Amino acid sequence: MRSINLLPRIPLAQKLFVPLVAGSIVLFGLAGTAIAYYHYVIQAEIEDQKREIAELDKQIVRLAAERQPDAATQTFKMLTEESRKLAEERRDWREVAEQLTFPMPASSRLTDLAVKEDKLTVKLEFADMKPAAAYVLALQKRNFFESVSIKTAENVLAPLAPSTPSADSASATSVQSAGIALLSLDITLKPAKISK
Repeated sequence: MRSINLLPRIPLAQKLFVPLVAGSIVLFGLAGTAIAYYHYVIQAEIEDQKREIAELDKQIVRLAAERQPDAATQTFKMLTEESRKLAEERRDWREVAEQLTFPMPASSRLTDLAVKEDKLTVKLEFADMKPAAAYVLALQKRNFFESVSIKTAENVLAPLAPSTPSADSASATSVQSAGIALLSLDITLKPAKISK
């Protein structure tokens, strides 16, 4: 005889229900574990970055404090700036003296020279007023000075050294005098330009 199964068949959904539920639980467990792991890894990276940022902030504060100039550095910078200003404003006085004395006639002399900022006051003696006028014109034509103006000009009689008595002369000593031209000039210098 043959055996016959009279029980109804178990539906496929019912057969697969337990394995699907178990698989789903395992799958959700694995997904939750993966999410928890990635959360932990990301949180650890965030903490590392926060520590690194805190260290960089401390380093920025330290470097900013080191960057603040101390008293010696400020003094050095001030002296360097003053030195630079002096170097820019310096004047070649040898050239000024050369420009003043080059057109002077042989019978003249420079008796006084005063300097105040960019102004020169020059006192000169000449044998006559004509060479004095020629000298002033020569200074004005040279275009080295900003302006050349006559402050005072006068002809004076100046005593010469006493002459020695001669055998023919009846007088013991005689004082001779000669006319000289005294000239005082105001000269304005051009701004200093030193070639380096």
